[in-house]
Amino acid sequence: MFEDILSKEQYAAIKKIIPSETLLIPSATSLKNMAGYKVRKGEGLQNIDSTLIANLKSIFGSIYMLSNNSGDETRQIQRVRNAVRGNFEVGANALRRSLSGGVVGSIESANCDFVACRNINTRNTTS
Repeated sequence: MFEDILSKEQYAAIKKIIPSETLLIPSATSLKNMAGYKVRKGEGLQNIDSTLIANLKSIFGSIYMLSNNSGDETRQIQRVRNAVRGNFEVGANALRRSLSGGVVGSIESANCDFVACRNINTRNTTS
């Protein structure tokens, strides 16, 4: 994906950060449904949708800057690394907090099921 627009060195650096070369981008519906949800981060609250959008903007902005050879290359690569790490952290934190009931915001679920059990039997035998 990035090989066509970056130099070999830039591409190698980005490939270390995003080995699959795949960015999972939430749909507009997903982001809309996340609006208003916050998770605790340190002493404050972190807005989930705003953080994801800011990190995605940072990733694409930095890759654009790299492709145009504008700005400090090392700084742009570090911005991509930080944004990717930030998205992993906010996603993991939101999941962890949602399972423990620590997500702040209105609750709306559509076509969602969650089954919690100790032992899932997938072989049609008793355990």
